[in-house]
Amino acid sequence: MFKNAIKDNCVLEVEYKKAGKEIETKIIRPHTVFSNGFTYYVYITYDELNEDNIGEERTFAFNAIGKIKPVNYLNNEVLKKVQKGNAYGSFKKDKFVLLNLNKYSANFFKREILFNNDAYEIIDEDFGTESITVKMYYNSIFEIVKIIQQWMPQIKIQNDSELKQEVYSIIQKNISNLLEE
Repeated sequence: MFKNAIKDNCVLEVEYKKAGKEIETKIIRPHTVFSNGFTYYVYITYDELNEDNIGEERTFAFNAIGKIKPVNYLNNEVLKKVQKGNAYGSFKKDKFVLLNLNKYSANFFKREILFNNDAYEIIDEDFGTESITVKMYYNSIFEIVKIIQQWMPQIKIQNDSELKQEVYSIIQKNISNLLEE
């Protein structure tokens, strides 16, 4: 449905349910369908017929979408947009963090072809230590927390910064909360 709506420049009315909230009806302009390997998403812009957030771009997870129906077809506008990003939205080229991956994490990421993901750009590779430095594009700090927490101490943030301190502080709180239970 979404691919046809994008191809035909069709504005849609969809029911969308965020976790823990009531079902909402939204009028959207779909732009791109993508998958993170587990869940399918569509990049959208809220149409001017929507009650609020007009013009705001975001992603909708397919598993949270209910009923879908066409609203109208646009003659003077192309809805299809090439966007690179993830569930949190499209990537901004100026929002990134440098990560150092040691040989264990680097080999895993290479073997599983995870660097083909638009979120990563290889900056440097040390063939002696087999480590890699990557630029990771992100939209939410929780994306960084997730990868560092999942791979610690195999992946580290390269440079000292407020972002590094904030990420490591969140991880420390998560570990403390885990140990308290």
